[in-house]
Amino acid sequence: PASMMFNGRLAPLTTLLRPSTVLPVLVLLIIGALFLYFIDRPAYPEVAELSSVSLDLKGYKEYFIDLAERKGPLYAFKVLREADIAFGVDTHAIGHEIGYILYDQKGVAGLGDCSDRFRGAACAHAIVIQEFAHEGPAALERLANICAQKRPGSFEYADCLHGLGHGIVAQLDYDFERSITECKSV
Repeated sequence: PASMMFNGRLAPLTTLLRPSTVLPVLVLLIIGALFLYFIDRPAYPEVAELSSVSLDLKGYKEYFIDLAERKGPLYAFKVLREADIAFGVDTHAIGHEIGYILYDQKGVAGLGDCSDRFRGAACAHAIVIQEFAHEGPAALERLANICAQKRPGSFEYADCLHGLGHGIVAQLDYDFERSITECKSV
């Protein structure tokens, strides 16, 4: 290129190796090396760990219960979302287990932490089911009020009501006729 020419001849090596020329190239090389180093590394070390083991549902539940107790349920939900869990393993059931721990730590306030990123309603299901188990039928009005505070039409609103339905069904020992009647009262 012309920028490397000096009076029609190639520029001397000392001209090309000026700090203003070398420094940007060196910075780009370092950034590129760091990018390549970290690109294949999972954000959570447990994701890599899980990719090297073969567990059944019981084993995964035990793993995630332990993880949620050690590093917190929100961290465990994030790992569950990123992990490559074996085909056929019920990740929703694993999400329930993590949700139970979230309930133990935060009670119904844990519903505020539930989102569509956390295994499609498993988080809310677990919290609502636990609230009914602890508070009985008195939980219904309180949970309905929590759902009413969510933005109508949002995933969180629908998920909250969906979880509320699960709680009602569980509270009524899976008597679907009574559950439907109770849900209509909400």
